[in-house]
Parts: sequence; C-alpha cells; structure tokens
Amino acid sequence: MNPVDAYDLGLVKRIEVDGIEECENANQAFVEIRTVKLQSKRPAAKVKFDVATKNGVQRKEITARGGQDLYVLSGNRDIYKDGYTINEIDVVSKSITFSNGQQIFEGRFMFIILVSIRG
Repeated sequence: MNPVDAYDLGLVKRIEVDGIEECENANQAFVEIRTVKLQSKRPAAKVKFDVATKNGVQRKEITARGGQDLYVLSGNRDIYKDGYTINEIDVVSKSITFSNGQQIFEGRFMFIILVSIRG
C-alpha cells in the first residue's frame, strides 16, 4: 500500500511532501512550452528544451513553428528522434501537439525518458 492508497482508505488524514528535487539525467530530455501566440500572422511558440552543444547538453529556448522537428533543432539528440515534430500550434488552447500525439500546454513541461530494451 502506498501513501495515496492509505489516504483514499481513510487511514491517514493528510499527505505531506517533504521536498522535490530535480536532478540532471542524461537519459531524460526536457520540453517546456513558454508562450504560444501569433507572430507575423502565423502561430509560433517559445519552446525550451535540451540541445547538444560543443560544451555538452544545455537547456535553450527557441521560437518554433509548425513542421519543425526537435530532433534536428536539438543537434540530433536521440531522445527527440521519434515523434517530436511539431504538428500543430494552437493559439486558442495555447498548446503544441507533436507528431507522436503528445500535447503540451503553455506554461507546462514534460520529461522524455529514453528506454532501450536489449534482448
């Protein structure tokens, strides 16, 4: 039984989080949608994500438009290889939808975890 199960069963009155710690992990990549708006009458978004540079992986912010691929923009980081082409930037819902179907809203972020299975 985990803490949430105990709360749902009424065995505890509340759950407190002692702290949250974010750590850098080479097997995770980060995508954050900073803003979504019309720019020159076309939808655009400021996207913050991890980019391979000559000094290692760094978090950068770019202005992106539909059709752009985070794999290419990231310096060909494998973590963005499958499905991170921007299909749609929706100014009304303030979101981006990627070719893999994932949707992220303005002000939100996600971590992408690279999993490799060896047989």
